[in-house]
Amino acid sequence: MRTSAFGWSDGASACENATSVRVRYAETDAMGWVYYGRYFTYFEIGRTELMRELWRPYADIEKEGYRLPVVSTGCRFLMGARYDDLLRIVTRVSLPTAFRLHFDYRVFKGDNIICEGFTEHCFVHGDGKVARVPQDLVRVVRSQ
Repeated sequence: MRTSAFGWSDGASACENATSVRVRYAETDAMGWVYYGRYFTYFEIGRTELMRELWRPYADIEKEGYRLPVVSTGCRFLMGARYDDLLRIVTRVSLPTAFRLHFDYRVFKGDNIICEGFTEHCFVHGDGKVARVPQDLVRVVRSQ
């Protein structure tokens, strides 16, 4: 059961990772806040670390001839972050279909959620043809 506009459901998945980043000056806008587009970079950091911990590094996935393009995304901003803030990115993965991975993200500053969002990806071969999610990844996600 999904509980938020972005699919986050407390306790729904053990396929979760948390990683931290410190806001760099280059990530802020002229007003001193993290530029909204940078949150998608934070999502990428969370997704990359989750996949590395859960299954394998993205570099290995690409060596096997797969790509994981984004097919859908969304983000909701609740608070802002500024230069040198320490942020925690919590990422979860689920398998909505045999061809897609769905990642949910929450970005925290301290105990406060400042942003939540999602990305959905499909597996494609190097020639651009859609591929099923590899069965060893399906087993890992479903076993959690």
